[in-house]
Amino acid sequence: GLKSNFDGDPPEGLRYNPDEDTLYIKLHPDDQEDSPCDMVFLDVAKEALVTLNRNNVGNLTGIEIIGLEKIFEIAIDIREDQVR
Repeated sequence: GLKSNFDGDPPEGLRYNPDEDTLYIKLHPDDQEDSPCDMVFLDVAKEALVTLNRNNVGNLTGIEIIGLEKIFEIAIDIREDQVR
């Protein structure tokens, strides 16, 4: 699993749920779970998704990354059998 270097609690606005492998990045106090969002990345096979949360007037309020470990594998090609 992913590990963190944070001593104690993560910085304000960051929340990682290891059970869902989801990173929430809150950029503005208006960020709500039921607010409109734009899907900017989807990999159905890997079950990975990135959305940009917006408020009612369209301003960016947060980012949600589902399947964070899978996205790292996709984006930087991590292979367990490779030594770096």
